[in-house]
Amino acid sequence: MPNIVPASAQGLPLFLAYREWLHNEAVILGAELFEGFYGKNANKIVPQNTGVGDFHFPSGKEWWKMPPASGRAAIVMGSVGVDFSAIRQSPYDLEIWHTIRSGGAFAKKEA
Repeated sequence: MPNIVPASAQGLPLFLAYREWLHNEAVILGAELFEGFYGKNANKIVPQNTGVGDFHFPSGKEWWKMPPASGRAAIVMGSVGVDFSAIRQSPYDLEIWHTIRSGGAFAKKEA
């Protein structure tokens, strides 16, 4: 049976879940790769110049004109078996998202 994203999990709820999932992947992978650093920000140790950076930041192209990362959310999470029916809207996350998007607290301030 295909893992289909239910309507209740599409759009913003899916993208916020993807952000959480990516963060958790980074934490776990960091702990696997840099054993002994768990709890010491191992997920912040990020290799550079591995050859895959051009996927997100291709030479000679503006990165913001590339297909958005959010467009890969269902493909990536579906390929590893994430249960899309478990995705729910977090009122707290939605509040933060709307606050930032409207220029409120945590928003990047223009100099």
